[in-house]
Amino acid sequence: MALGQPTLVQISAARLVGLVAVLLGMIVLSGMILLVVLGRDQQIAILAPYLVPFVYMLTARRLVARHHRRGCRAYAGGNLEMAIAEMEASDAFFRRHPWLDRWRLVTMLSPSAISYREMALLNIGFFNVQLGRKEAAKAAYGRLLAEFPESQVGKQTLTMIETFERPDTD
Repeated sequence: MALGQPTLVQISAARLVGLVAVLLGMIVLSGMILLVVLGRDQQIAILAPYLVPFVYMLTARRLVARHHRRGCRAYAGGNLEMAIAEMEASDAFFRRHPWLDRWRLVTMLSPSAISYREMALLNIGFFNVQLGRKEAAKAAYGRLLAEFPESQVGKQTLTMIETFERPDTD
């Protein structure tokens, strides 16, 4: 097997994660359809088409993007070390399961223009800047640009860091 290619176990795990997300969505959908068919509460029957995608989205995001969410919560709580660790875990997860990130509109109902991996790498660089670790931040943004060369935020931030490192010529 060539280096960097996923193993059968990794492919099976990725399919299992996707299957679980789809099954949870189907369970929620089935429950809502049952409520509509029973017709006991007309308000629920009217809201069901709107509730199903919302409940599916919440469930899928909680399961699939759990490290990303934990990283955001850690950052909001001021724990930047934990935030970096969770974003690294998020990057690793979506690296192992790229199809979940590629199809995030369907799998997690996330219409984001940038992928979860790109967001994770941006956040790792940002958190390192917040901690005053310029070299670690530059490495994170360098890794980001190696994998996502069109990332405008990554390019601008790396340029800004390098600008602040230059000595004043005044």
